[in-house]
Amino acid sequence: MSEAQEQPGHQLEWGYEIPTLVAERIKQNAPIIGGLDVAKVLRGHVLQLILGDDSGVFGTAVLWFDAKIMKPEEAIAHKEIFMNRVRWELEQDETPQRIKEMLIPYQKKLTETNWDTEAKVRESRAVWEETVHSKVAGMVEANEDGYKDARDEYERYEDEVRKRKLNR
Repeated sequence: MSEAQEQPGHQLEWGYEIPTLVAERIKQNAPIIGGLDVAKVLRGHVLQLILGDDSGVFGTAVLWFDAKIMKPEEAIAHKEIFMNRVRWELEQDETPQRIKEMLIPYQKKLTETNWDTEAKVRESRAVWEETVHSKVAGMVEANEDGYKDARDEYERYEDEVRKRKLNR
């Protein structure tokens, strides 16, 4: 029995814990850096996750299937990690309500989907792309409600953290 099976959910929680840790570090580092709008940085962090890291979960799962090394329990783990990330995004005050309204029905659909085949992972990604990712990308590109400004502020924060060698 694997460690993940012995401790259900323990390792899978990093899909929730890591974004939480980054948000806490933003709150710690922003005053050190100075000149940043912390609320914008936090909102930018949420947007960055949706546009970047969340998409990566699907890609990783598909790659594992392509390499013929994905086992059903590993596919389920990827789905659980992603569900934890979506749960985190929904809980954040900085996640715009319009985006939460996209995430809620997707989360429900995801709950009903099993990632036991590559086709199901690809289908779930297609729905994600159509109902959340592409819409959020368009909103950021158009700077609706200052979303691009928030993402830019997050990128500026990340650049300063790297330059100053602060904890991420």
